[in-house]
Amino acid sequence: MAIIALLAGLFLGPASRALRRARLLKLEMEAPAHIERLTDGMRRFAGSRKVYECPDLRTLLQQAQPGAPTERWLRSVTCEFTPFNDRTPGDRVVLAIGVPTGRRDQVLGFLLTQAELTKIPE
Repeated sequence: MAIIALLAGLFLGPASRALRRARLLKLEMEAPAHIERLTDGMRRFAGSRKVYECPDLRTLLQQAQPGAPTERWLRSVTCEFTPFNDRTPGDRVVLAIGVPTGRRDQVLGFLLTQAELTKIPE
């Protein structure tokens, strides 16, 4: 029994680190798809209205309706939201997303402007 416990103890440390790295890699790899779902939804919402307002992240998610997986993903990363509306300058950054990577103390950053979230590219 002692040998089995010792072997299990030796295995659990590396296994838990590998699992953590895999989860972080998954967050990183899924980032572009989730951001695309968020921007597509918000563009549809803003395109169907002349006047709109996003006072908080919860309202943005209600308006964009990106789906439950994207909402869960946003809760698992770092988000910094700045309120915006239809009169906000297009070049103002309104959503900053930080995705942890599997590499030590590195974060993959995404900055979305009001125009990127609401204007359909030409």
